[in-house]
Amino acid sequence: MGCTLQSIASLDYPRDRLAVIIVDGGSEDDSVDIARKLLNFYGLKGEIVVKPCNIPEGRNICISKALETNADYIFFIDSDVVIADKGILAKLTEFDMRYGPCVVSANTKFKFFSSLEELRLFCSRAAELGGDSGMMLAGAVPWSGMSLTLIPRCIAEQVRFDEDLTFAEDAYYGYLVWRGGYKVYGVNADKPIAYDVNLPKHTDIYIRMGVREYLRGLYKKALIIVYTYYGGGVLKTMIRLLRNIRGRRMLFHFLSMLILAIGLVMLFTASLQLWGLAFTILHMVADLSYLMRLWKVKCRNIHQALASLLKYRIYSLYALLSMPIITLKHREQLNKLHRAIRDEAELYWMR
Repeated sequence: MGCTLQSIASLDYPRDRLAVIIVDGGSEDDSVDIARKLLNFYGLKGEIVVKPCNIPEGRNICISKALETNADYIFFIDSDVVIADKGILAKLTEFDMRYGPCVVSANTKFKFFSSLEELRLFCSRAAELGGDSGMMLAGAVPWSGMSLTLIPRCIAEQVRFDEDLTFAEDAYYGYLVWRGGYKVYGVNADKPIAYDVNLPKHTDIYIRMGVREYLRGLYKKALIIVYTYYGGGVLKTMIRLLRNIRGRRMLFHFLSMLILAIGLVMLFTASLQLWGLAFTILHMVADLSYLMRLWKVKCRNIHQALASLLKYRIYSLYALLSMPIITLKHREQLNKLHRAIRDEAELYWMR
């Protein structure tokens, strides 16, 4: 957070036209006190809101507070993002004035670190040495992440984040923006615009999220998968999803449960018990391998890994089984939205 605020303070943008709104959704350390001291240290005016909330609730709080101050733009930046291009805010606002109203999101480069000291050293250097990313390319996208995103006032007044969603709220927001008759653009550059810094075992909120929270708003999360990979029909949509690592991971969980079900049925059939045993062992080996990797890479303990396996498996089964129904139910609307996105497919160069 410290390096994030430092990079905000370093932006090539009039300081008197910036106000920082920080939402603390339930930290258990001294983040609020640190944030308050840093705002004073960097000379940034702003407000800190302390309220237990999920991500979309927190984003809506930011929007409400910003609109109360008659802000022309809301510029979302996550607390683990460090801006490298000091002129990015001016570039995004200029793009919206020229081609908007539209949501404009700059791409961030993910960086993973093995220790907190290594992360802090990198962030300090990135914030101090940030420069111009040069030529940027902006193109219409169905949705964008919110880690470094500009939303003009007119859109913020009409479109809010869906608070049922504990993740994929950014994708659903893009869906709502296009459905509201506005546009979403993604911006990329050859040089890094910003860095999303992570400690895998400590900063993955989806791993730490409880099963009930993870599965909240499940239908809308499945709808967003269809919206993201929509190909005009059920088969093309499924093929597009399975070409992506996300889809293949979901298919793994689906097949794992299918193999287990087949194995259990065979175990209770006298003539097929050996096959049933083989299928059951295959399921156990695959699950154990996945579980151990999950524990090693992201989870603090085996209980967290088991909970993560359970909630992602339920999510995957629901999403894959409901995709054909959702695709057929929303086909007309999805065709309309994707036509609008294709009509805006012209690429724009930014300096």
